[in-house]
Amino acid sequence: MKKLITIFLATMAMSSPAAATDLADCIKDWRKFDFLEEKQPLYFFSGDKKYVMNSYEDIFRRIHLEYKTVLPIIYYESGGKSASSTVCDTGKCTIDDIAQGMFDCTEAYAFQVGSCTPIAASYNHQFYCLLYPKYEQIEGGPNPSDFPLPRVSEDKENE
Repeated sequence: MKKLITIFLATMAMSSPAAATDLADCIKDWRKFDFLEEKQPLYFFSGDKKYVMNSYEDIFRRIHLEYKTVLPIIYYESGGKSASSTVCDTGKCTIDDIAQGMFDCTEAYAFQVGSCTPIAASYNHQFYCLLYPKYEQIEGGPNPSDFPLPRVSEDKENE
C-alpha cells in the first residue's frame, strides 16, 4: 500500500497541468500506444458497456486525468473500481510488466472484489484506454476505436 501511495504522489508531482474534462482524447489506436516497448494490440474486454463506463468514470475521479503523467504507468481496475497502478521500470512497458501488475493487483484486491484487469495507461502526458465491454456488447463489432468513451461531468469529478 505504501508503494502505491508513493507512486500516486510521484505521479501527481511530475505531471502536467494541462486540463482534460473527459476521456474523449484517450488514445485507443494500438498503433499509437507509445507506452509499450513493442507496439501491439493490447485491449482487455470485461463486463458490459455500463461496467466499462463506470470503471472509466471511477479512474477519472481517482487519478484526476487533468494531470497526465510523464512516467509510463498502467492502471488496473477490479470490480468496476480503480484498484492499483504499476510503474514500468524500463522507461516503456513490456507485456511482462503488465502481467506482473495484474498478478500483484489481483493478489492485493481479489479477496475484496475479484481479479484485476488493466483499464488504462499513461505516458508522456498521454492517456491510453485499454478496457472495453465484451465483444457482444460493442455495437457494430469488436473494434475498440468505435467504442464511445464516457464524458465525465465536472460535477462527478468533484464528488
